[in-house]
Amino acid sequence: MTETTRLTTFLPGFGGFHGTRWTDLFPFALQSCAERFARHEAADELTAADLAAILREASEAPRFFTALAERFCRRYDAEISRWLGFELELKFAELDIPRAHGSTTDFILATMPASSAGKLLARSAAEGHQRLIGSIRDRLAPPGGAVPYPADVVEEWLALPIERWSRTELCDLLAGFVDPEIDERLYADMTGGSDVSTAFEAAVDWERFAATREAARRALSAAPAKL
Repeated sequence: MTETTRLTTFLPGFGGFHGTRWTDLFPFALQSCAERFARHEAADELTAADLAAILREASEAPRFFTALAERFCRRYDAEISRWLGFELELKFAELDIPRAHGSTTDFILATMPASSAGKLLARSAAEGHQRLIGSIRDRLAPPGGAVPYPADVVEEWLALPIERWSRTELCDLLAGFVDPEIDERLYADMTGGSDVSTAFEAAVDWERFAATREAARRALSAAPAKL
């Protein structure tokens, strides 16, 4: 196990942006930005509605949610590391967004050093891997049913070096140390701070916005004055 080796995992506890209340943050951030810019316009210049239309042309929702996922990952890492008592060093890798309506929700992929995964495994072993077993049961349990003790599955995983664990297996290991309410708590933290507005700024093509806004101002000034 080397310090430079990083392993990929899903972030357990993340409920997804797609089809959840997180989805509403993009139009909310867009409208908030438009209203903020409108306060600097003269009475006869562009309105918040005008600026919102321009921002819709110049911004992209996937870029917003990718930026938001990166900030989510930072907060997630800080909280889990604080609880564990050591730096997990999770780094955002990718937001896996569903391509078709009605498909499964999106996932955040992150990497962590193999040494951090090793510390998680040691913590799990000290507790008889009960958290890991619980994570597997939660993932595999059918609706209304119970999954028998997955002893064979756990034994097969534990026989492999941690570097050979799949992202799903690492997710199960990490899930045992994650508060099930982390998604709700981070939603409150992020909507109460600057994360949403900062993510929206990353989603805007500001050169296109400036050019479109200037064109709209010229068109407005050239229009006949209302009597």
